[in-house]
Amino acid sequence: MAIPHLPAGSFNPIIIALGLAATFYAMIFMLPLAIIGIVIVFVGIIGWVLEPR
Repeated sequence: MAIPHLPAGSFNPIIIALGLAATFYAMIFMLPLAIIGIVIVFVGIIGWVLEPR
């Protein structure tokens, strides 16, 4: 029985999820802080795209 090859784990989806949660929270309660959440999301997306395969 062959063992399937799985890609290495990544923290970038967690970073993106936290950034989205921070963005939505800030959009409700502190709109200027939503920019920080958006930056966190983009950092997570860029990190995930540039991750070595």
